[in-house]
Amino acid sequence: MKFTNGGMSRIYKIYTFLLYVLPMVILFVIKREDYNSDGSIFGFWGIIVVMLCVIMFKSFMVDFFKKYSILTVSIIVMIIGLFSRFLSTQLILIGVVSTIASILSLSVSVVADVYDKHAYKTVDGEKVVNKSPAIAEKEAWKEAYGYNIAEDE
Repeated sequence: MKFTNGGMSRIYKIYTFLLYVLPMVILFVIKREDYNSDGSIFGFWGIIVVMLCVIMFKSFMVDFFKKYSILTVSIIVMIIGLFSRFLSTQLILIGVVSTIASILSLSVSVVADVYDKHAYKTVDGEKVVNKSPAIAEKEAWKEAYGYNIAEDE
């Protein structure tokens, strides 16, 4: 089955999501006893939800931060304060794993952006959906990074 560029963009966005969530779930499984007591479960999964919201709504978040920078910083400080109340000793480990997961996620997100860019074309000055088959994964990786890490089909 041949996907369009929009379909491939969605697939790579799912990969992006999974590359962030899997390391965090592994951390939760490893540190299960620490995160299941005294309200820590709220803090751990709260951090995961916040990070996923940032990933999924990144363009909205950037616009919001540009328009309301002081409010955004205040909200971030409040969230950190709420989470650190429950996870003061674990927050550094969660932050490190979250940063590593974000970097992994970002590496695939760039390819999703390439497919998203090719998902639309301009016809008579209007942006319309490109229904043609998706560009090859090899080309998408090459366009995203300037080199190829995908295998030939």
